[in-house]
Amino acid sequence: MSFLTDLLNDEHYLGYSRQELASEMLKTQAQMNSLQSQINPHFLYNTLESIRSKALLRDEEEIATMIETLARLFRYNISQRNTESSILDELENVKNYVRIQNYRFRDKFTLKLELDDLGELPENYMMPTLTLQPIVENAIHHGLEPKISPGTILIRGFLTQSKLILQIRDDGVGMSSDQLDALRARLFQSDDLVPVQKEGEGARHGAGIALKNVHQRLQLFFGPAYGLEITSAAGIGTQIELCMPAPSEMRDSYHAERAF
Repeated sequence: MSFLTDLLNDEHYLGYSRQELASEMLKTQAQMNSLQSQINPHFLYNTLESIRSKALLRDEEEIATMIETLARLFRYNISQRNTESSILDELENVKNYVRIQNYRFRDKFTLKLELDDLGELPENYMMPTLTLQPIVENAIHHGLEPKISPGTILIRGFLTQSKLILQIRDDGVGMSSDQLDALRARLFQSDDLVPVQKEGEGARHGAGIALKNVHQRLQLFFGPAYGLEITSAAGIGTQIELCMPAPSEMRDSYHAERAF
């Protein structure tokens, strides 16, 4: 934190906004983390391709398709060097993720998209990379896996006068009002204000961490007026609403210049 303060006060950076500096720092940190944790992707892809080729030689088309989907998922998650991606790329990654989960859970999950209201926006509207997958992963792990019957994830997009909104809705087990309050507290409050929960108390700890990460990255990318909203009801399901600026609101931002 002291490094950030020194950087923001450095006169060399006075021509930049705090949001732009924070975004650049986040990008640098992400690149460092990637270098530290990344195995050689070519080795991974080549190995998966060899396994896929052997599966095809044995007429195991389903296995070959699964390996190909897994390779695509790895490629997006491991080799993605940019910190921003189009909505379309994010959706393709989510499709691959759900396909992999359906191999594990015997086609238990259905992914539906309702994006006609966005027109061609998904192809050129930029957002932080790996924004949608953690939300869908949360929906499957916490909402749909505990459900006995098959479940559905609906991703719906629409525009208001000032905002672009993506809703990720599942028909899973949902949350009680206490669980929802605990998750919202973890998402919107600073870490030192959120009470430490004892084992078995409150809502989905892992979900809170993943969603808070997405929420913070959206705010760094677009500004503090944007981010996530959560609604849920026990036995009905959960909805995560992802709020971003409409293209008309981005005309003066450097994100708009890079996105369009």
